[in-house]
Amino acid sequence: MAPARQPGLSNLRRNAGATLQPAERRWALLGAGAAAVGFTALNLSLHSPSHLALGLVFSALLAASTFTGNRLVVAVGAVLVGFGPWNFLFIAGGPFYVLGLVLLYRARREQEAAGPAPDDSDDDDDDDAEVGTDDAAPEGGRAKPHPRSKKKKRRKPR
Repeated sequence: MAPARQPGLSNLRRNAGATLQPAERRWALLGAGAAAVGFTALNLSLHSPSHLALGLVFSALLAASTFTGNRLVVAVGAVLVGFGPWNFLFIAGGPFYVLGLVLLYRARREQEAAGPAPDDSDDDDDDDAEVGTDDAAPEGGRAKPHPRSKKKKRRKPR
């Protein structure tokens, strides 16, 4: 008899590290505000309303992504702000690249610490054995292997 499975356990382990921590949320919101101020100051002085609008949209997307609570979404938003219309101050996008990379690194590290997701396959099911075919398992026996599947022979060490 197979052990009882917990329905949400595999999703919990698969999504480990995806949740945004409060400090990361504060940094992302602070970055969104700083980007909005930076885009406004830079593009108003250059009289570029299209760049100003684009920069404010990117900043708003970063701020909105923090409310999803997902690290991947916030990391993509931060990198998007980094590629924003900084004009001649393209180096100002650097902190946003760093924020995105740090979030991705933390998500991966926590997911690895949670371990691999449990196998979702049930050993009790015979989903691959079809009724009325030659491959179906006989009563009380095993199914025949597929004709093209060959097991590799192991070589003996010399």
